[in-house]
Amino acid sequence: MQNLFCPLPRYVVVQNKRYALNTDYRTALRILAAFEDAELADLEKQGIMLQLLYKTVPPDETEAVRLALLFLNCGETQTQTEDMPPLYSFTVDAPLIYAALRKSHGVDVLAEEIHWYRFVALFCDISEDSFFARLLYLRRASREGTLTPEEKRVAAALKNYMHVPQSKTPEETEFMRLLQTPQKEE
Repeated sequence: MQNLFCPLPRYVVVQNKRYALNTDYRTALRILAAFEDAELADLEKQGIMLQLLYKTVPPDETEAVRLALLFLNCGETQTQTEDMPPLYSFTVDAPLIYAALRKSHGVDVLAEEIHWYRFVALFCDISEDSFFARLLYLRRASREGTLTPEEKRVAAALKNYMHVPQSKTPEETEFMRLLQTPQKEE
């Protein structure tokens, strides 16, 4: 993550030339949604990432991909982690994430442009008393087999939420459509 005294990145430098980035969180979420799409090949996912993130794609695509991934990781070099299924999906859990951000920070993410790094910082600090945070705790504890008997009862009652589903409800589809509505140029 960026230092507090540094401006948020809005461009990258490839071969001594600046390339502007589409830094709004919606762009990053669209890219992550493509990464979650099992029907897309890795090369297609890379192409989507480059087309969405860069206002003009740099000619050195290898470097452009490296810098794009660095941007999506908020400046952190990606470390290899266990190949575990995700605890959440920005696509499938979108309504819950929206509500958690609204409750935790008073931010209406649909009403304003938010830099990806800022969005990630807000997301990482979602209040523990939000439904989404409690759900993540239950998903993690269920995966680890550490649920208490009471938590098992709660998880059973929330069975429709316990696993990151692969398909979207009509409400989730509509919510994602709202997220993907192009922003007005100012």
